[in-house]
Amino acid sequence: PPAPAKSTGGRWPGSSSSPPSSILLRGCQRAASALYIRTMKAAIIIHAGAGDLADQDAPTARAGAAGAVSAGLTVLRQGGSSLDAVLAAVRVLEDDPEFNAGVGAVLTRAGTIEVDAAVMTGDLRFGAIAGVENFRRPIDLARLVFCSDEHVLLCAEGAWAFAREHGFTPTDPAEMITERARTRFHAERKRRKEAAPGRDAPTAVWPATAGASSASANSCAAKKNARAKPSASRCRR
Repeated sequence: PPAPAKSTGGRWPGSSSSPPSSILLRGCQRAASALYIRTMKAAIIIHAGAGDLADQDAPTARAGAAGAVSAGLTVLRQGGSSLDAVLAAVRVLEDDPEFNAGVGAVLTRAGTIEVDAAVMTGDLRFGAIAGVENFRRPIDLARLVFCSDEHVLLCAEGAWAFAREHGFTPTDPAEMITERARTRFHAERKRRKEAAPGRDAPTAVWPATAGASSASANSCAAKKNARAKPSASRCRR
């Protein structure tokens, strides 16, 4: 805040006391924010989902998460943007069957894979896709929507029409559906079938979405990649 005028005898204008603490606090916050912006280092955070994880799978999951972080940090250290960093990190998660994104995603009720993905930057620009079948790296398609001047969210066949315009082709489901996903799928179908008639089956715990967020001195971006939950996906244009 500006210094008190001399006519006040060194006191805050209109008062016989020191500057209000709330004004001093806001001033300190602004100063701290400016210092943070000048001194901050690039950073990236990834989340690899939530849910039940067998003890024997923990080392593999940790290694996959570390690989995603490494991919993002490499981009930042080479001077890339936060957006490029989170895209690189999420691609690792999408290619790793340990996580619920891309390869190894949870299957729909029909036994297929439908993926969702979204990209968002600190200035609130946004691009996303939803309910897209057989797309191995959905984050790449979300990035195209993000860069589009025409779209914000594309779903199902509409998203595929857009993808084909940019040279993408469907991935063979055999490359994306893992044996673990099939096992979970059949176990869930059996559990629901054996539930007492007229009563809902107990809620199952499924792996949650994976994603990443990054910040650097000159940019800030957040990116999330989600996989289909075990239900039939629908989208209205």
